[in-house]
Amino acid sequence: MAYKGESSKRIAKQRNRDKKLSNKAFKKKSKKYRDMRKMQNLPHTCSRRGYARLAEKMKKDNPNTSRTDIWMGGHTKSNGEPSNENVAEKMKLMREIRESAPTDPSQETITNDPVAQVLGAERNGH
Repeated sequence: MAYKGESSKRIAKQRNRDKKLSNKAFKKKSKKYRDMRKMQNLPHTCSRRGYARLAEKMKKDNPNTSRTDIWMGGHTKSNGEPSNENVAEKMKLMREIRESAPTDPSQETITNDPVAQVLGAERNGH
């Protein structure tokens, strides 16, 4: 049951939202970020959860989870497909490296694991 004045507050909030979304500065910023998203080559699928929570969940299920497993999990859609063709290609290369030289995930370092071999060294701020 709606209280007196509740619908008018809702209408006022909607009008403020509509004003903000039609603002030129907002549209300019929105276009800027839309263009930036289009330029991403390796989009992740972690949503708001992020890699840290994904890693925590995966390590809870399997303590021997490697950084490669986490990277692949973060770039795989819920239906099991890679997020795009470029990601699929990188995943294929990582699997080939892993199969050619199987190692214990605990012995892999950040400089010699399949993720580093395929994507290159870690870069701060990226």
